[in-house]
Amino acid sequence: MDVAKLFYTWACVPCINYTRKLTGGFKLILLEQGCSHVFKEDKTDYFLFFILEGEMKVRDENTEPWIAGKDEMFLVYEGVRIECVTPVKLIFFTTDHPGNKGGELLFRLSSICEKVEYRFHPTEVRKELLLFLILLKSYLEDGVACGHLQEIKQEELFNLLYNCYTMVELAELFRPVVVNKNRDFKKLVLSHCLHARSVDELIEFCGHNPYYFKKTFAKIYGTPVYQWMQIQKVEHIKNQLMDVNVNLKELMAAVGFSSPSHFNKFCQKWLGMSPTQYIERMKKDCTYLLD
Repeated sequence: MDVAKLFYTWACVPCINYTRKLTGGFKLILLEQGCSHVFKEDKTDYFLFFILEGEMKVRDENTEPWIAGKDEMFLVYEGVRIECVTPVKLIFFTTDHPGNKGGELLFRLSSICEKVEYRFHPTEVRKELLLFLILLKSYLEDGVACGHLQEIKQEELFNLLYNCYTMVELAELFRPVVVNKNRDFKKLVLSHCLHARSVDELIEFCGHNPYYFKKTFAKIYGTPVYQWMQIQKVEHIKNQLMDVNVNLKELMAAVGFSSPSHFNKFCQKWLGMSPTQYIERMKKDCTYLLD
């Protein structure tokens, strides 16, 4: 059995009236006794495992192995190794978009996680969450798992976690996600900020809900999103224009401008001159230095 193929992110096919594609979601899987897998870097870095039947040995790079069994859950991240002691049936959950409740929860956990000493261990699946998983298992077995349903169940999951567990318990469970979230958030924002034409578009590109995005951005950067975006574009344009052979059409597209006139207006405002004038000035400066 190729265990690696079982743990992948996928785009669920949504119903006809639903347009957003959800990467990840819930999946029911069966693992044979003796199956083992080490989680390496993936498109989605974190998986929440809910064990329905069986036992597995679990460890990360810094802890001794422990056994997770029926009605227990734990977070899996890069470097975690699993090995099935018995045949195992489990539901695992992963997402690129935590939704409103998930985003709010992760944001609230950020300050608590800094004070919690992390211990990698399983967490009890409490009665309310167990009932949720029983119904979800039935849906997945029957193949009822469109994108719309997946997103509704995701929101329900975070609501149950929020109401059935203390914030300290959730901080212990999600600490690897939350601690690395700022790093991942910065990486995500930097990868999209140049070609996004507005704050709303940047948020959409990043796949976060507006509440989570703005709160997290303010905490990390301490400046308005739009102002920060403009500064990033200006610095990128200035660096690119230092190459007198730069392709202006490609540069214009890279920083999210669809027309030369808009691009010229932006440069006039922030550089005090058009892109062509800036290049000419760079040529003169280079000539002066060579002389």
